[in-house]
Amino acid sequence: MPNILLIEDDPRIAAPLVASLQRDGYRCSHVTDGSKALRLAQESLWDLVLLDLMLPGLDGISICHRVRERSQVPILILTARDEESDKLLGLEVGADDYVTKPFSLPELKARIRALLRRAQFAGRGPNAAAPRIVVDSELSLDAGRRKVWVRGTEVEFMPTEFDLLLFLVSHPGQVFTRSVLLDRVWHYSFEGYERTVGSHVTRIRKKVEAEPSAPSYILTVHRVGYKFREAT
Repeated sequence: MPNILLIEDDPRIAAPLVASLQRDGYRCSHVTDGSKALRLAQESLWDLVLLDLMLPGLDGISICHRVRERSQVPILILTARDEESDKLLGLEVGADDYVTKPFSLPELKARIRALLRRAQFAGRGPNAAAPRIVVDSELSLDAGRRKVWVRGTEVEFMPTEFDLLLFLVSHPGQVFTRSVLLDRVWHYSFEGYERTVGSHVTRIRKKVEAEPSAPSYILTVHRVGYKFREAT
């Protein structure tokens, strides 16, 4: 069964969450101190990390950043902060998603299932039937092996980043709203989480664009969403 690490110092949240996840069949370990949490999170035995931002010892943003330097384990941020900048910073340093406290257990569990499915798919062996997509001389993707090459160099993508890029590349010229992308790529539709899409687009642009501030692949359609450039 999936092995989840919960990093949360509030027992009013942690105790019922651990109990609920265990009832659903997950193995769930709980830690409250940020420094100890970092040591545990950097181990390779976790399928998912649930990470609070406000922690004693070491804050969640620092933990997320340092874990992401060594591991592609899915990270879901739990935060009581309302400031948009905190959520965006968490996504920028490598978190896959976030939920804002107070959250409903059904919503959180839906997000957990979506991240675990994506990570499981990413860990499967190569699919010989999946195509290699050559966008141009500078960008190509291997859908079966889940690899991306930018200007001749293989670039590492987190599972959600790859899924979003592959989806957009597979629909050149088609405009998608952020809510549609949440549904089609993340496989859920919760209001208020469209910023997740924008943060992932920003990370992808930094990896594939020669000039991320003036993108030529993933284009913003003002007040609508995003599209991948049309085939030439």
